[in-house]
Amino acid sequence: MPQPAYFNPADLLMLYLLGTVWIAARYGRGPSVLGSVLSLLAFDFFFVPPNYSLAVAAPRTLLTLAIMLPVALILGSLTADLRLQARIAAYRERRIRAINELGRELAGALQVEQIVENARSHLEGLFQSQVCILLPDARGKVKVAADLNSMPH
Repeated sequence: MPQPAYFNPADLLMLYLLGTVWIAARYGRGPSVLGSVLSLLAFDFFFVPPNYSLAVAAPRTLLTLAIMLPVALILGSLTADLRLQARIAAYRERRIRAINELGRELAGALQVEQIVENARSHLEGLFQSQVCILLPDARGKVKVAADLNSMPH
């Protein structure tokens, strides 16, 4: 089956690389490796003469395919790394924002109860879990901060 005139093999290879980048950005490194290999096999099967075969008639085409696979794997790996770094940066930004808000609220707190409640609510939001704050009582024994009746002021 002859190739359509509006598809140049180089254009198809760029679409192949774009697909690899999209898979890596969306799903990560493992799926991008699988996508790269499957895309290269599909390109070879459908668009490289002889069509509908994994055989390659021209040595130049074999060289192109041999170069495109490592390029796609490297590009997918770099994209997956960038995706991971973006997630880490977003987590750090959330953490810094929570620390800044906590600092602002603690600066205005005058009583131990306010400080404990502000710290507890911010830490629960930051770690998405329950928090128990322990403080020493008047005799120096550690108690749960919710029981503030015997706390020194």
